[in-house]
Amino acid sequence: MSRSDSISNNPALLAPGVPPESAPLSPDDQEIYKKLEETFAADMPIEPQMLIRFVRGYRKEKDRFDTTVSKLRETLEWRKQNNVDTILASPLPNEAKYFELWPHDFHGISKCGHPVYYENPCFTDPSLLLQTFNIEDQRRFHTQMMEMIQKIKKKCERDSGHQTYKAVVVVDLAGLTRHHMGSQFTEPFRAQINIDQYYYPESLQTLFVINAPFIFRMLWGMVKPWLHPLTAARIKILGSDYLSSLRELVSDDQIPAYYGGSCSCCPQGKSFGELHAVTYSKFVALRDQLNQLE
Repeated sequence: MSRSDSISNNPALLAPGVPPESAPLSPDDQEIYKKLEETFAADMPIEPQMLIRFVRGYRKEKDRFDTTVSKLRETLEWRKQNNVDTILASPLPNEAKYFELWPHDFHGISKCGHPVYYENPCFTDPSLLLQTFNIEDQRRFHTQMMEMIQKIKKKCERDSGHQTYKAVVVVDLAGLTRHHMGSQFTEPFRAQINIDQYYYPESLQTLFVINAPFIFRMLWGMVKPWLHPLTAARIKILGSDYLSSLRELVSDDQIPAYYGGSCSCCPQGKSFGELHAVTYSKFVALRDQLNQLE
């Protein structure tokens, strides 16, 4: 086994603070990567980061190359049909309202250099959310969020010099009630999970589910069968005592104060949901900044 192959299969051998995915491709991965470049020559240029995610994301499939080609072709077609490449070029309709009803924020970098994303999908009653944004609207906003994370990863990669294509995600279930067990919540949520799994493979480092109440057991029973086993293995379900686990991956000064960290860039004394105007302003400014870097 070559040194590069050894490192790629043993991320612990990488220096502290280096994303595990920055390890070199193994010889088998390199062969698949080259064949993908040849197969999709007419679709080039495809982001190298995307090709590597698909190469590694389907490495355990029985018919690895054929499966990878099929999944990548589906993704390219989906991106074309939904104008994904330009989704960050201009605001989506009623953006600020979506931030109010579905609080989310891109905040800080993990100890290994991954961007960290927070959201509270249970902040609003699902019937109110669906009255304002139908399932297709919610898919569109979720795709916008995923594309924003891809841009942040590329900036992290440029800043650090290390390949970075994964993220740490924190899903806050504060506010979860029996109303979230119905199809008004589960159908849009499942649509978002499918976007992540089918079109953004190998994008998740760790997902922390925090403030999970007892009732979450029912929701988890519905959600878990939708997940690929590799995705499910990267999920950590925590209650209100989540902070010590989060600190294992994210330094305290990178965790926002409203989740118990020492980063005080947001106003003190307010919850995540109450800061939707602040997080939306941050999002707009960051989107403009990242678009200028392209």
